[in-house]
Amino acid sequence: MLNFIIPRETVLVTTRGKIIQFGKEIVKENVAPVDWHMPLSVSHFAISVPKNSCTAHLIRESAVFVVNFVGTGFADPVRLLGKNSGHSVDKFAVFSIAKEEADGVDCCRLKDAVAYISCHVVEQHSFEDYVLFVGKVVASRELVSGAKRLFHLGGGTFGTAKD
Repeated sequence: MLNFIIPRETVLVTTRGKIIQFGKEIVKENVAPVDWHMPLSVSHFAISVPKNSCTAHLIRESAVFVVNFVGTGFADPVRLLGKNSGHSVDKFAVFSIAKEEADGVDCCRLKDAVAYISCHVVEQHSFEDYVLFVGKVVASRELVSGAKRLFHLGGGTFGTAKD
C-alpha cells in the first residue's frame, strides 16, 4: 500500500510518562521508529503512531514528545526497535541507546541524534488504528550540520535519500 511514497525519512520519537506496571505507578521512557511524520508549519509538527502503542500511551499521559532525526548509523537499532514493544522492554537499556534531557519538555532526546524537535501536544486525531499527534514546537536544534539522515527504503532496507 502506498509504496510510491517510499523512501520516507525515519525518525526516532522519544517519550516519557507514567504507567502502571505490576500494580505500581512508574515513570517510563520509550523510543520508537516513526516514518509517518511531517512539519505542518514553522511552529507545528505532527507524528502518527499506532493507537495502542507504548508511544501513544506515553504521549497521551504526558502531552509531549521529541522527534529525533538520526544518521544512517542508526539503521540496525531502528530494525530492532521496531520489533520490540516499549510496553515490555526498556529499549534504551536493551539496545544501549544514549539519551539526555531535551530542551523545552520533560522528556529525553537521543544523545547521538543529528537534530531534534521538542513538542507540546495541541491536538490529536484518530484514524483507523493510528493516532495523529500535532505538536507545538517549543525547541529545536540541529546538532550535526549536513549529516546523511536515515531513510526507510522499503521492507527492512534503510539508507540515504539518494540510495
